[in-house]
Amino acid sequence: MCNWRKWIVPGLISVGLLTLLAGALRSDPVEKDLAARSGTALTAAHPWAAVKLDGRDLTLEGTAPEPEAQTAALKIARDTYGVRIATDATKLLPLAEPYLFSAARDGSKITLTGSVPSEDARKSITDSIAAAIPDAQIADQLALARGAPAGFAGLAGFGLAQLSRLANGNVSLSGSEMSASGLASTLDTWNSVKSAFAGTLPQGGKAGAVDILPPAVAPYSFSAAKDGGMLVLTGHYPDEATRTMLLEAASATGAQVEDKLVPASGAATGFGDLAKFALSQFSMLKAGKAEISDDSLSLAGDATSGDAHAAITAALAGAIPGSGKLASANIVKPLEFGWSYSRTPEGGVLEGVVPDSKTGEELLASAKATILGGMPITDSQVVGEGAPAGFGDAANALVRSVNRLFEGKASIDAGGANISGKAITAAAARELSAALPTALPGNLKASVDIAAAPIDASLSAAECEARFQTVLSANRIQFETASSRISGDSVPLLDTLTFTASQCPTAKFEIGGHTDSDGEDASNFALSNDRAAAVVKYLADAGTDAVRLVAKGYGETVPVGDNTTDAGKAQNRRIEFRVIE
Repeated sequence: MCNWRKWIVPGLISVGLLTLLAGALRSDPVEKDLAARSGTALTAAHPWAAVKLDGRDLTLEGTAPEPEAQTAALKIARDTYGVRIATDATKLLPLAEPYLFSAARDGSKITLTGSVPSEDARKSITDSIAAAIPDAQIADQLALARGAPAGFAGLAGFGLAQLSRLANGNVSLSGSEMSASGLASTLDTWNSVKSAFAGTLPQGGKAGAVDILPPAVAPYSFSAAKDGGMLVLTGHYPDEATRTMLLEAASATGAQVEDKLVPASGAATGFGDLAKFALSQFSMLKAGKAEISDDSLSLAGDATSGDAHAAITAALAGAIPGSGKLASANIVKPLEFGWSYSRTPEGGVLEGVVPDSKTGEELLASAKATILGGMPITDSQVVGEGAPAGFGDAANALVRSVNRLFEGKASIDAGGANISGKAITAAAARELSAALPTALPGNLKASVDIAAAPIDASLSAAECEARFQTVLSANRIQFETASSRISGDSVPLLDTLTFTASQCPTAKFEIGGHTDSDGEDASNFALSNDRAAAVVKYLADAGTDAVRLVAKGYGETVPVGDNTTDAGKAQNRRIEFRVIE
């Protein structure tokens, strides 16, 4: 009888093995295909998720940032074509409530604390810090947690951008509310960061407590300077409340206040009280200056009266508020009025009392502008009381008139205005004698005693030409820009040239006009000719025989300086005198 087991059993075993092998060969491509398709779909929307395949059975793993993400990822896995069973093995990030995030800066060290919703968000934060602060040393203490507000990324980026502009400080989020504190590195940064937090925050965020301090300075300085009716404040203030207090104290002096104060940290204790005390003295100062450096006060100025001088002196002798100390004080009593300007062959002298420093400076400038070049001006003017109305204009007219004299003096006092001396030309003597009484204010009684200086008419033409060259080497006839109109500042110089021409009464001179190379050649020639003619006309009107004078324009053809430089161009714009007979 045949033994069928001998033939059947080996065949069944072979068929089974072949079936298992075929299944294995079929399942590996299926798993790879399912893993690829499900992985691709999940990576695009949920990079936190991962899959494992066992044939057509899928297990979803990973830590989801939110329940909604967990549900959505599981749906993608289940909906992947070919998946038979999808098992959820995911976890949820712990819930942070409230959701806190903080970044603190201390120089180049940045410390991150609180929560972050994902590793991608963490990387975005650290990358943005490294980009804004290249030398940053980041201490990352962030923990993954869910519950972040919808605008977390935008708000965190906004806060980190502001932190990167601070020398040190902190920005923090509690939900969608952002708070900030710290020290700005520059004043521009301080203004910018404050403006950023005062505006609309991104992603629906709102500003919480914001305390950004301006940059620190040392020494901490404050200055108040009064000149006439203007009180100018410069230096620093620590906060808006102190600034308001100082502006109110400045306004209380009755002066017009110009606020040039800038914010800064680093004020000494009691700074506000010390500055307020200094400002209170300006109601009794006609002009002056107060300076604070840390806790030291210096005060100088001109008292409005003898009583004011005594009151300020007493205040400074007492206790100085704000734990301050008096470094120096120079309070000047008002002086009795009297002013004069005199001119000799050696130079000019301004002395006496002027109503304010600006008027004194203007008179000094007028004297320097009209006196012959190289002659010094001694300025001994002081600020005081008692000047009559219209003093500034009257004194300026007298200064310019005295500079048309070989020597002379003008003065203003309680009795009126006086001028005497020897004029450079007879024409100048006549002109000044006629014009001055009407040029002065009606409240000033004018006394004029001006005569022409004697003339030595024995010089040769060559000697006169040498004197012309000497005078013009130190002085230049000035004209209005692009015009042949002679500047009023050059009148004393023209008087001197007229006087020189009178010392050689038979010589003839060419008055040559020259320009720089700017502009068209024809225009420059015409301008040089017109300017030379204007000088000839002045000398003729002042008494020089016109037949002795010839005007000639050379334009830019005879330069003496480099026309490519401003200095060279100034040298080329000139009037020259040359003997022709």
